[in-house]
Amino acid sequence: MQEPRSNREVDMRAAQATQAGARGNTRESIGARGNTRQCIATGVKGEREHMLRFVAAPDGTLALDLSARLPGRGLWIQASRAALNKALSRNLFVRAHGAPLKIAPQLVDDVSTLLRRRCLQTLGLVRRAGELELGYENVLKVLGSKKILALVLAADASAQTAEAMKAKRARNAPQIPLIERFERNELSLALGRANVVHAALINGGLSLRFLGEFARFEAITPVFDTAAAIKLAP
Repeated sequence: MQEPRSNREVDMRAAQATQAGARGNTRESIGARGNTRQCIATGVKGEREHMLRFVAAPDGTLALDLSARLPGRGLWIQASRAALNKALSRNLFVRAHGAPLKIAPQLVDDVSTLLRRRCLQTLGLVRRAGELELGYENVLKVLGSKKILALVLAADASAQTAEAMKAKRARNAPQIPLIERFERNELSLALGRANVVHAALINGGLSLRFLGEFARFEAITPVFDTAAAIKLAP
C-alpha cells in the first residue's frame, strides 16, 4: 500500500540513578534553556517534541526515554532514521556520554516498536478524552468539519472500504491527513472496541499529542516495516 501523501502533513499539524547521573541531568537543564535540544548526530537544534531522548540505565544500557523524564544526562537525536543510524554507526552515543554504553544491535527496530506502542496507547487516551469519532457513519458526519485534525484508516481495511473513505475525504476534506499505519486488531485493542476500521481525531490536546507521537514514529519507521508491528496486550 502506498503511503498517503498527506501523512507528511502530520508533523506540520502537530506542531529514566546515581549522583553523577543527577549532576548530568542538572547540566542538561542549565546548558539547554527552553524547549530546544541539539542532536548529537547532526548538530542541529530542534524542538524536544520532534526529537528522541536516550539515557544510560544504571547498568550502562542505552535506553530510550520517550517521556524525557528519566534521570541522567540526556542524549538527544532528531526523530529521523538517518540520524539514529548515523549516531550508531559513528559511535556518537558513547562519545557524547563520555563512557562505555551497552547498545542493543536491534536498537533501531526497538525504537520503532516502542514508538508504535506509544502511538496506540496515546490513541486510547484520545478516545477516553472524547476526542475521537469511531465508525464509518460517525466519521462521515464530522468529515469536513474544522474540528477534525486527521483520519485513521486501518491498514488492512478492504480495498472497497478504503476506496470509499478516501473518495469521501477527497471530496470533503482533502487537506486532512490520512493515517494508515495500524492494523484493525491493533486499533481495536488500543481503543477497546471490536473491528475498528475508521476513526477521526477531533481537535484537542490529546489528539495533538497523538499527532506528535505519530510524526516521530513515521520518521523512524519505513512504510513497509512489518518488524515494527506489535500487538498490545488486551
